[in-house]
Amino acid sequence: MTRDAALLLPSTEPVTLIDPDGHPVPHVGHDLPDPQALVSAYAALISARRFNDQANALVRQGRLAVYPSSHGQEACQVACVQVLDDGDWLFPTYRDSAAHAGGEGREAACRDL
Repeated sequence: MTRDAALLLPSTEPVTLIDPDGHPVPHVGHDLPDPQALVSAYAALISARRFNDQANALVRQGRLAVYPSSHGQEACQVACVQVLDDGDWLFPTYRDSAAHAGGEGREAACRDL
């Protein structure tokens, strides 16, 4: 274990991989994911948002007793699942329904949730 603060503390310079116009920006030490991984992550994000919206609609209709919305948290949850290895476990909690949208080969069908 190191005690070097430079290695333990985050950089004061933010990591930017895409500029405001959507063009890639090279960054030393951080590569962009391959395009298929980005498409997979975006698809999981859309599925998570759709599931969240549908569950909220069911609550408003009285067809679902309670649902803790994950609105605004979908990207964090989907990203966590995207980086899991085959032997890793996932323990979603209160507002982590978007984590089930998962990634390539990990997604749970919305009907199963």
